Amino acid sequence: MFQVITIKPNTFNDFKLSLWSERNKVKEYMNIVDTTNFQELLVDKILNPDKKSSIDLNTLDVLYTRTHTYQLVYNCDGEEENYIGTILNYKRKIVKGICVLVKISVNQIDNKLIYKESALSMDDIDFILKDLFYHTGYKISDKIEEFTYDNKYNITNNVDHIFNLNNYEINLFGIPIKIWYKEDTEVKTKISYVRDIGIFLNKKINEVYITSGIYPQCKTLSLDNTMVKQIIDLVTTYPDEGELKDITVAYNFGNKEQRTHNVYIMFDDFYWKVIKENE
Repeated sequence: MFQVITIKPNTFNDFKLSLWSERNKVKEYMNIVDTTNFQELLVDKILNPDKKSSIDLNTLDVLYTRTHTYQLVYNCDGEEENYIGTILNYKRKIVKGICVLVKISVNQIDNKLIYKESALSMDDIDFILKDLFYHTGYKISDKIEEFTYDNKYNITNNVDHIFNLNNYEINLFGIPIKIWYKEDTEVKTKISYVRDIGIFLNKKINEVYITSGIYPQCKTLSLDNTMVKQIIDLVTTYPDEGELKDITVAYNFGNKEQRTHNVYIMFDDFYWKVIKENE
């Protein structure tokens, strides 16, 4: 037995603040349901109340981690607005009617991805809602340090922000990356991470932050330590941005049938294939 969460129809006007600020109210539209048969639960008990012989279901990704993918399932024939479902899904597709949130574990065994339903709880809801407004970036110095920033690039765990820094944008394998840096022509850094990024930027720098870009058409991605190290390795190995773009195009052409849409797993696969070709 595992748990899914149903989300009742709701509207934008039901909320005066943000979904994160009003997360307790968000949970009033949700219900945890136990099941041993996911298909039966969806078709017979939740998404097909009129017992139609055939229904048109759609699945949308909500949030990715290295070990799980959260997904939303809904009936395309739904009529009532579901504001929460629309905001939660990764690409902000309009969702109507009741919908079902599921958690899928992702394991890679012998280069094959194994999927399995996982139990959901309201702690997962807090995690998903917080991800809408707060994201993980990294400060690069002699070590790589994690920090949290909001949708205006304010760093939340201190009073500093990175607006006053220069920034460079690069779209790396579909991920909008922003490299924030402080230029210093006098600096002679021996810190490898900073030096390597400086070579890519063709500038002398002494302060670097890496974040994902904020983009309204879909949810902002939180980076993790592994991905940031891979990004630094890629821009170090291929300091020419045009070459990196050509490599991305070649990878996409050679891997038209994607094994997964999970960004972390896809990027990891891209990274290792690119690095292997460079050996």
